[in-house]
Amino acid sequence: MVVLLACLLSTPAFAACSVKPTGTADIGPYSPGAVQQTVIPYFEASSGFGCSAAILSLLSSDYMTATVSSAQGFKLTSTTDATKTVSYALAADAAGTRPITGGSAFVYRSATVNLLGLISNPSDVKIYIRPSSAAIVAPGTYKGSFKIDWAWRFCSGLGIGTLCALGAVDTNVGPPAVNATSTISVTLVVQDKPVGMVISTQTVWDPQSNTLNPRATPGSRQRTTITVSNLDIATIDANSLKIVLPTPAKGMVALDGDKTASNAVVTTTDGSPTSNLALTYTASNSGTDDVEFSENAGFALGTEPWSYQPMPGNAAAQAAVTAVRFRPRGTMAAGSSFSVSLPYAVN
Repeated sequence: MVVLLACLLSTPAFAACSVKPTGTADIGPYSPGAVQQTVIPYFEASSGFGCSAAILSLLSSDYMTATVSSAQGFKLTSTTDATKTVSYALAADAAGTRPITGGSAFVYRSATVNLLGLISNPSDVKIYIRPSSAAIVAPGTYKGSFKIDWAWRFCSGLGIGTLCALGAVDTNVGPPAVNATSTISVTLVVQDKPVGMVISTQTVWDPQSNTLNPRATPGSRQRTTITVSNLDIATIDANSLKIVLPTPAKGMVALDGDKTASNAVVTTTDGSPTSNLALTYTASNSGTDDVEFSENAGFALGTEPWSYQPMPGNAAAQAAVTAVRFRPRGTMAAGSSFSVSLPYAVN
């Protein structure tokens, strides 16, 4: 018995818990697609509740609860258009497996529940926030807030049944609990995430040395490659990607091939991870494949008919092409890349 008492007396003292009245959570920037597709990870924010020593619960009567509420219905409102909103969910863990819903107390600890293991730092208990929207969200700043009402009871000594021995009880139960409410202000920034693009050109053939160290001389062939990258954590909408390549100065499309062994025209390469895109080129006069041509000097992305059909090998027809448009098919995966290339003849 003396040995047991010595062990208990060596237990670190348990300091009182407290609640900070306000806190902030600044989330983003994230793209409209990331918000709509609910791929934004749960954002870790301070809940305002903390204890200066480890929360070690030995009593069956010890408990800790959090009740959340929001005057805005757990929605964030655009700072420029009150009709635009974004919903958000709350959780007690970063994976969102322990959701915290409005109106009912979330129990961290009770006689039958012990979720204190979710708390990695008792001095600053975290809450996790994830925005989402069923519809596409306009870029901008969205703001809102929610309240957390805390109630707790912890024993700092030995718990025997419901008795707290050799220590003090820290409690703030209520109702109403005193100084036990924290208001968390949430700000979400939504920004468009442009597609990355890199263009490179390589000489692949010339009339003198063919494919052995070819040089960019008149009559040589070059291959221009465009690599597009989805830099977002969200996918790009199906069949929405369009790549426009203007004809370079002192060059014309070479629809009769690049003069290499394969004599390829349009080629594609998938990156890693796989993009889930595909592009078909049948012929320059095809109306059903994914490659289109313009002959207008002042082509317009939005209104260009892309109806020109140049004849392969016809120098005048190929020289008339001012731009080529590629329309890859599929939903481009997050973090992926896709390349398409086309040969040009050097004038």
